[in-house]
Amino acid sequence: MARLMLMALCALGGKADAMGEEPAMIDVYQNPVQVQLGDPWVLFDEGVYYLYGTHDRDAQAGFPVYTSRDLVHWEWGGFALKKTADTWSQCNFWGPEVHRRGDAYYMYYCASPGPEPGPPFNMHLCIAVSDAPTGPFREVAAPWFQPEGGDEAIDQSLFLDDDGTAHLYWTRVTMGFNQIEVMPLGPDLRTFRADSTLCVRPTQEWERHAMHNHLVAEGAFVFKRKGVYYLTYTGNSFTDPNYAIGYATAARPTGPWTKATHNPILARSDRVSGPGNGMIVPSPDGSERFMVYHTHASPRSVWPRQVAIDRVRFVAEEDGPDRIVVDGPTHTPQPLPSGAPARACGGSDDFGAARLDRSRWRVVNEDPAAWRLDDGVIITAQNGDMWEQRADFRNLFLQHLPPDASRVTVRVAFDPRANFEQAFLTIWQDHENYVRLAHVWDDGPKLAAAVERDGKVAQTVIDNTLGTDLLLRIDIDREANRYVCHASVDGASWIAVGPAVSAKLSTPQAGFGAIAPVSGQARVAAFRAWQIE
Repeated sequence: MARLMLMALCALGGKADAMGEEPAMIDVYQNPVQVQLGDPWVLFDEGVYYLYGTHDRDAQAGFPVYTSRDLVHWEWGGFALKKTADTWSQCNFWGPEVHRRGDAYYMYYCASPGPEPGPPFNMHLCIAVSDAPTGPFREVAAPWFQPEGGDEAIDQSLFLDDDGTAHLYWTRVTMGFNQIEVMPLGPDLRTFRADSTLCVRPTQEWERHAMHNHLVAEGAFVFKRKGVYYLTYTGNSFTDPNYAIGYATAARPTGPWTKATHNPILARSDRVSGPGNGMIVPSPDGSERFMVYHTHASPRSVWPRQVAIDRVRFVAEEDGPDRIVVDGPTHTPQPLPSGAPARACGGSDDFGAARLDRSRWRVVNEDPAAWRLDDGVIITAQNGDMWEQRADFRNLFLQHLPPDASRVTVRVAFDPRANFEQAFLTIWQDHENYVRLAHVWDDGPKLAAAVERDGKVAQTVIDNTLGTDLLLRIDIDREANRYVCHASVDGASWIAVGPAVSAKLSTPQAGFGAIAPVSGQARVAAFRAWQIE
């Protein structure tokens, strides 16, 4: 059944692969979209999407940027804004968004001067400008705004109306209470033309954090449709599974705002926890709308937050503005955004080209300083893992698995010396669902076959008598959701690493990586002779 489903999702087409055959194509995606950010913001500019957000791992360093042409496959683009000794902003880099005005790109964000992250956080709104959406952005108003009386200002959002007028929406934070306010801006997008006025405060029960009695309305995003202004926002506490998104409407950008009675429009499910801080962006061809938002790492862990996307629809109402409907949160395969080209499934690779083939390979949690191409993919292991509650791995190389693939093999040279240092081959859906075959140190050289299903790991470990340069292979029976792990020195004689394991991976990818989750030592793994059969 699973094989038939994947066959229906893929079709032949595209350029020939390394074996001279036409590659299969995949035209679906599955949440999360393999980017670890909170408070995501997407700018669509000249056919390219630029993704910014709060980087849970590097929130004290600045704001990263990712690029994509389909809203699904994202490539690391470095830091759009990064602190230096001379920047006013030194920590708590939260919730950025970027707008184009003419040839300039304006970043609105909140940050603190430091020297410590807090609390108290001492948050201010700031502005930075760049000539390119990828940066580097330079501070032009930092600090720019902080309310009087000791309150904090976060989650700023700029709205540019049809007539060119600008309004800044922001969240006022007091102890246990967040509300959204608005200030008109001048043509320079910096000057305040009037005092701040209230838009939305928490009044609906879903906006209340039950345990701590916090009342929260934050993360505004404003757009205009059919003459009506819509303000989406998030309620509850960002660490609570019930963090959710609602909206309000108004006839003017300053309100008064009327909340939708059917709020929230995006809320937790049995598989998705804490969906929030969303914004809406068009599909590549402009015919669809998608909400881009973050979720918790899993129902069992908040961190790191991760990006998801789902379709937005508008339903006509007889006695009011059109209703917003979000078809989510989803965790099953969904059609790619309209206008997005199908993605080539994986194929064999000798890594002999000057550049990695990004049309097939994606690098999850990429750190370019810790990998290179040199007659193979050379990865320097870092402290990180994908074992149950952890999702802080770096440089995981993945390809979409062709629907008829029966095995995946890679040669790896790796010499671990401390516990849990490992180089591995994987069949992957997400950090809670995968099969992994590792060349690992576990009180000695070992081979480990692990399967994680919905955040729970089962593993078989045997002694590694093959050495430090070996072949790893995973055999695939997709109809039976069955995987068998093998290792070899010469490719002629193979040993099984544990019994067959079962895992229902609905959109499986294949790939490899290297980690040092306890020692943090910079062991080097060299991956060569990648083969999909």
